[in-house]
Amino acid sequence: MPDTDHFAENTNIESRLVFGKHLDAEINLSVVIPTYKRIDLLRKCLKAILEQEHSKINIKYEVVVVSNDPEFNCKGLALDLDPEVFRIYVNEDNLGMCGNMNRCAAAAHGDYVAYIQDDDVLLPNYLNAIFRLINEKKLDNIDWLIPNRYYLMPQAKKQSQFGKKAIRNMKIKRAIGGVLRLGRPVPEFQRITPYETLITTYPFYAGGPTCGMVFKRASLLESGGFDSNYPYGFDYTFFIDFAKNHTVVLYNRYLSIYMTSDSASNKPEVQYDFFRARFHALEKMSEEYGISDGLKKIIHYVTYSGYPRETQGMVAKKFSLEPTSPIVCRAYLLWARLKTYRSGGYRRKACPAKFLRWYNEL
Repeated sequence: MPDTDHFAENTNIESRLVFGKHLDAEINLSVVIPTYKRIDLLRKCLKAILEQEHSKINIKYEVVVVSNDPEFNCKGLALDLDPEVFRIYVNEDNLGMCGNMNRCAAAAHGDYVAYIQDDDVLLPNYLNAIFRLINEKKLDNIDWLIPNRYYLMPQAKKQSQFGKKAIRNMKIKRAIGGVLRLGRPVPEFQRITPYETLITTYPFYAGGPTCGMVFKRASLLESGGFDSNYPYGFDYTFFIDFAKNHTVVLYNRYLSIYMTSDSASNKPEVQYDFFRARFHALEKMSEEYGISDGLKKIIHYVTYSGYPRETQGMVAKKFSLEPTSPIVCRAYLLWARLKTYRSGGYRRKACPAKFLRWYNEL
């Protein structure tokens, strides 16, 4: 059992149903969307769901939107939504990011819960792919499925991480991974553990629930939910705690588009909170996974040294870090990256042109 039940927090704040019907029927999949004052992005997110390719697989699903804006107005969506499928709730007070994601899970009826943030979109084949996995019972022994996703930044940002040079580097890294795997293809399903996330470059896969990540709802509720004590790094700490007692699997199929336009990860306060989350997780679990004090110091210092000066200043005020030799740092980074490439865990891809055109037309 979790130390704290975060689903029990904010029970004094009601979520009003402002569109759709209360459901009594059994639901196989709930697609849930936490949102806050981004009506244009939410409209695009919902339109992508309306354009899903539907198969004949008999899977019942619902789409649940929970707005953290007490003044949310459904008319601003200007979409023809089926009240038998779509339900929209409005929180009477702002619950914060973690609180709203917990409320989404509580409002869902499905055996499985798939999260999508309001600034991301599901590709047209998403529902068919997940329906098939449910129908073939491939999710029965998986508590958290993390499908792969494409990354998108505005084309105007010429120096973005997805410029020509960065895309070339991605291809080189994937090629290196193929060589290290001796030509073996990346498996369709690939389990990841807290140990791998703590010591290698897996953390970007252990992000907060977004882009169609699918939870077994019973396991999600059992976990205690998302902890707001880490306002930005909560996704990392949640993954570490959840994966200790549950099965987390990468699904190596591209099923969504992840929007990185706000560059939130570049903000010093976000980077500091991520460092804090990783530091505490590594300290807490190092004995359990046999991670030596020497390796911990290297990981802490490498993480710290990779941040810009302003973030380093914030870290230095709260944490005492022992400097590590540059040679040792480079050796660790090379080892961690090669380990990740060999497993197939490094597959960041820029959004292909055909899906970019589709996204822009939504």
